[in-house]
Amino acid sequence: MVNMKKADMAKNNDKIPAYHSPMRFFIIIAVSIIFAEALITFGFRFFPTVSENTKVILDTFLLFVILFPIIYLFVHRPLILLITNRKQDNEKIRMYFAVLEHSINTVFITDTNGNIEYVNPMFEKVTGYSREEAVGQSPAMLDSGETAEVVFEELLKTVKTGKTWKGTFKNKKKDGKYYWCNTFISPIRNEEGVITHFLSVQEDITEKMDLKESVARYASYASFDGLTGLYNRTRFMELLEDWMMQARTHNYFGALLMIDIDKFRLINDTSGSKVGDDLLQRMAGLLQEVVAEIDVQYFSNGNKEIMESLLCRMGGDEFAIFLSSRNEKEAMETAEKIRRRLESFQFGEWTGHITISIGVVLYPIHGVTIYDLFKKADASVFYAKELGRNRSRVYQPEDLVLEKMHTRVEWKGHIQKALRDDRFEIWFQPLLDLKNDTIYHYESLVRMRNDAGEIVPPAAFIDTAEALGQIRDIDRVVIKKTMRFQAMLKKQGRCVCFSMNLSGKELGERELLDFLKDSMSEISSDPACLNFEITETAAVHDLNRAVGFIRDLRSLGCKFSLDDFGVGFTSFKYLKEMAVDYIKIDGSFIKILPESKSDRLFVKAMVDVAHGLGIKTVAEFVENKETVGILKEYGVDYAQGYFIGKPSPEVLNE
Repeated sequence: MVNMKKADMAKNNDKIPAYHSPMRFFIIIAVSIIFAEALITFGFRFFPTVSENTKVILDTFLLFVILFPIIYLFVHRPLILLITNRKQDNEKIRMYFAVLEHSINTVFITDTNGNIEYVNPMFEKVTGYSREEAVGQSPAMLDSGETAEVVFEELLKTVKTGKTWKGTFKNKKKDGKYYWCNTFISPIRNEEGVITHFLSVQEDITEKMDLKESVARYASYASFDGLTGLYNRTRFMELLEDWMMQARTHNYFGALLMIDIDKFRLINDTSGSKVGDDLLQRMAGLLQEVVAEIDVQYFSNGNKEIMESLLCRMGGDEFAIFLSSRNEKEAMETAEKIRRRLESFQFGEWTGHITISIGVVLYPIHGVTIYDLFKKADASVFYAKELGRNRSRVYQPEDLVLEKMHTRVEWKGHIQKALRDDRFEIWFQPLLDLKNDTIYHYESLVRMRNDAGEIVPPAAFIDTAEALGQIRDIDRVVIKKTMRFQAMLKKQGRCVCFSMNLSGKELGERELLDFLKDSMSEISSDPACLNFEITETAAVHDLNRAVGFIRDLRSLGCKFSLDDFGVGFTSFKYLKEMAVDYIKIDGSFIKILPESKSDRLFVKAMVDVAHGLGIKTVAEFVENKETVGILKEYGVDYAQGYFIGKPSPEVLNE
C-alpha cells in the first residue's frame, strides 16, 4: 500500500512544473546563493562596493540552504504524506459508505454491546424501521421468536473470536410480517487489531423460501393429512396396496383397524370446530404413541420385521391402522389397548369421556382387496356403535344384522357421491286448504338420482343418512333449493309457501339458525312462507332445546310444525310450551278414519285442543273423498295425501 502511494506521488510529481517542485526550486536557489557567496568570498576585491550587510544576508541564505533539506525531509515531506494519506483514506471511506448506502442487501453495524449504530436504506425498506427507530436498538428487535437460542449462542461465540458467522434467519418486520435472510456477520477491528464493531449483511431470500415451502407443502399434501400430519387416505391406500403385492407372493398376513370417535359430531357442534380440530390432533398424537409402543414391543420379541405399522387419518373423525403380521388375537389386543388408553384420556375442552369404536378385519381371512377390507371394517365399526359404542369388534360374516350394516355402508358411499355430484332433488306434495279448497302450500320432499339417472325414494337412504350423520347435509340441500324456488315464484307474482323437514339431530343447533339466516338473506326468500317440521318424538325428547329452537326460528319470521303428532300421546302436556304454528296429525289416525270411531275421537280432540291454543292442523295420508269430508267437519285446516296430490318435481298451476 505504501509503495503504491509512493508510486502515485512520483507519477503525480512528473506532471508538476519544475518551479512547482520544492526540491528542484530549492536546488536552483541553493546553487545561486552558493555561487554568489563564492563570488563575495573569493572575489570581494572585485566588488569593493558590496557592503558588510549584504554579506550577512548571503550568509543567512546559506544557513537556510543548509537547514532547508533537513526541514523538507523530516518535517515537510512527512506532513504532506500524512495529509495525502488521510485524504485518500477519507475518499475510500466515502466510497465504502456509498457502497453500503446503495447496497441491494440489508446492512447494519453494531458496537460490541450489540447496539445498532448504522443502518443502510435497504434495511429501512425491508424491515419497515426507519434509521432513527433502529439506531440505539438491539438486532433482537427483528427476532421472529422462531430461532433457537443455541443459534444465537453459536453466533456470538463465532464473531467474538474474530471469525465471520454465516446462517439463515427468519426475521420479523415492523408490521409483524416475516421475512427470510441469509446473514453474514463479521467483526470490525481498529489499527491495534481490537474488535470495535460488528458488520451484518443480510440477503433477503423470502421469495425463495416461500417457493421452497410451497413446494414442500404441496408435496406434503400429496401424502399427509394437513391437520394431524398423519398419512392421508390416498397415501395409506398406496402403501397398503404395495404391502398386499408382497403378501400375495410371501403369504403374509395382517390386520386392519378402523377407528371412529364416538359422538364426535356432538363435540364438534356444541364446542365448535376449533375444539374438534384440537381433539383430532390430540387423538392423532396419542395413536402415534400407542402404535410406536406396540411396534417396539412386537419387534423386540424377535418377530421378523416386515413393515412398521401404518397409521392414517381417513377423513373426518375416522382413523385407520394396519398391523403387519398380526393375527386376530394380537389385533384385538392392540385394539383394546388403544380403546382403553382413549377411555382414560381427558380432553380439557370436553367434560365427558372420549370413547372410540374400533372395527377389526383380517387379511386374507376377511378379504384380499382394499375394497373388501374397508367395506367390512366400516361394517364392523358401525355394528360396534350399534352395540353401545366404546368397544372393539372383529368382523363376523355370519351375523345377519351385520349384513344389514353392509347395505348401510354401501349407501353411505352412494349418499356422499350424490351430495358431491348435486344429485339430490326436491319434489313437492300439495296441501289443500280445507276452508276454501285452494292449494298454495307444499311440502318439499327429497329424492336422489342414482348413477343411472333413476329416482331413488327416500326410504332407501334416509335411515342410513340419519344413522351416519349425513342427514344434516341433505337437509341443507333441500332448504337452499326450496328457498331458491320460493324466491323465483315470488318474483313471478306467486305467493307459495313450503314446508321442510329437519332432522331431530339438528334440534337447537346455532349453526343451523345461522345457516337459515344467511341463506334467506342471500336468496331473498320470504321467511313468512317457510315452515320447518320436526317430529313430535324428537321435540319431546329434549323439550328445553326444542322450545328454544322454535323461539329462535320464529324470530327469523319462519313458522314451525310438529310432525307425526299424537303417536306419543304425551303431546297435549307439552304443546302449549312449544308454541308451534302447525301440528301434523300422524297418518296412523287418518288412514282408516271413516271406519275407526276411536280414530275420529282422537282426531277431533287433537283439533279442538290445537285450535284452542291458536295452532292450525294438518292431516296426513288423506287417500279418499270421504276422509276429506270428515276432516272438514272436524275443522281440520289442511289435508295432505295422494288423494290431494302426489309428490312431483313441479308445483301446480294457479
